[in-house]
Amino acid sequence: MDTQIKASQNGSNGNKNNQASITGRIGSIEDGDFHYATSEATGVTTPVFNLDVALNPPKQEGTTRVPQTQWFKAAILGPLAEAMANVLQTGMLVTLSGHASYRSWPALKDGEPITYTDEKSSETKPAYQTAANLVVDAITYHASDGLYYQASEKFGEVAYAVVAPPDSIQKANIVLRGTAQNIQMTKATETSQARLNFSVSEQYTNFSGTPATRRHKVTMWGDQAILAHAEMQEGDRITVLGQFSPNSYTDRQGIFQQGFNITARVLDNHGQKQQAAKVAAPQAEQPALAVTAQPAPKARAAKTSQALAQV
Repeated sequence: MDTQIKASQNGSNGNKNNQASITGRIGSIEDGDFHYATSEATGVTTPVFNLDVALNPPKQEGTTRVPQTQWFKAAILGPLAEAMANVLQTGMLVTLSGHASYRSWPALKDGEPITYTDEKSSETKPAYQTAANLVVDAITYHASDGLYYQASEKFGEVAYAVVAPPDSIQKANIVLRGTAQNIQMTKATETSQARLNFSVSEQYTNFSGTPATRRHKVTMWGDQAILAHAEMQEGDRITVLGQFSPNSYTDRQGIFQQGFNITARVLDNHGQKQQAAKVAAPQAEQPALAVTAQPAPKARAAKTSQALAQV
């Protein structure tokens, strides 16, 4: 995993369950990418610096591995955004650490809300449009003095620390902590590996200070998927380590959506560990059974004494 991923508090929204890190090159920075936004919920005005970051991970095509470009959207907020607006440049190799976030709002067509009929309940519901990005907490970059710095916001101010050069390998890694939901297993065939699809439901506190839930779709492949499926149940607390990539598509209602594809490499099932501990605990805590010795023939007296001593 990327060494930039740490189990520390992410951002001002109190989210500790989701850490992500992207190492790539900054795309073209345009006028308007840095601006001030006012929250309708709180009325607070916040500096925002939006970035597009390109990765070129290799993709297997036949017997060769060729680069493919993936574009991630990232958002820097607050004093860190103001500080980085004069530092970051197009084409710069950076490592952005933060958390994966999703923003949804009612979808409109010709100014009118788009609705759809729910297949299960037959109810008419409003459709939503979703955008995904990385909310940045720390940035590692190559400064004009030749040194590498990591900039982060601490107590409302931007702190800088000299760090070792980042790994030049471009990658996007993520750690998710939450509960397992919507578990679906597809068995292996002659032409494809076994595939496990599930969601990680993550509890966090949003910017207005109220509890909220964020769901991430995750995929596992091969033998790891088979082992994970054998142990995982709905509602288990899990930690997922893996890679993530941008995913844009048009849904059934014709609405353009942006999300993340997350491919798990490692899954730690805390729910099963907790269940195993609960099952084992009563056995360990049971009081010793009272044993009353019955009169026994003299020939068995020694064996009976030994047995009672072992109980």
